[in-house]
Amino acid sequence: PSIVPHKKGNVVVNCATPYKPSQFRTNRCSKLRARIQEVSSSEALVSYIQAAMADDLVDASVFTAAMQRCGKGRWWGALLEVHALQKHAGIPLDSVAGSCFLSSLAFCSKGNKLGTIAGRSKQILCLAREVWSETKDLPTNFDHPLGPSHSPLFNSALNLCALLHTHEALQWAEDLWSWGANR
Repeated sequence: PSIVPHKKGNVVVNCATPYKPSQFRTNRCSKLRARIQEVSSSEALVSYIQAAMADDLVDASVFTAAMQRCGKGRWWGALLEVHALQKHAGIPLDSVAGSCFLSSLAFCSKGNKLGTIAGRSKQILCLAREVWSETKDLPTNFDHPLGPSHSPLFNSALNLCALLHTHEALQWAEDLWSWGANR
C-alpha cells in the first residue's frame, strides 16, 4: 500500500503501481483536468487545451486527461490534435501518460463492430511506437518492484498490439517481450 497525501488527510491506496508525486501532474491544473472530463464535444476539448496553452496552464496531466477524454468519446481527430499540441508545447509524457495515450488509441481504433476501423491500424501502430520510443527510457517508467512487465506503458503497448491484430503489431509485441526480458 502507498500513503497518498490528500487535502483532508493522508489516504492509503492499494495499487499495483506505487504512488510517487510527479512533475507531470500539478495541483494548479486540477480544475482544468476536471473540466476536460466533462467536455461534451471534441471541438470544445481542443479549444480548452488551446486556451490553457495560451494561459500557460498546462502540464502532462492536462494532456493525459484530454487524451483519456478523446478515448472515451472515440474522438480520433481530437486525439491526434491533442497529441500534436502536447508535442508543440514540448511537454514530455511519463509512463502513465503514455499508457493513457496508447489506451485512447485503442478506443479510437474501434468502429461500431468488432475490429479496427479500416486504414487506422498502420497509423495507430506508428503513433504507438513513437510514444513508446519517447517514453520508454525515462528513468521512472519501469522502476516497478515487480519489473518492467508491470509498467502501465508496457501493458498498454501489448494490449494495443493484440487489438490491432496485424503482422506488424505481432512483430512489435515480440520486440516488446524481448525488450522487457532484457531489462
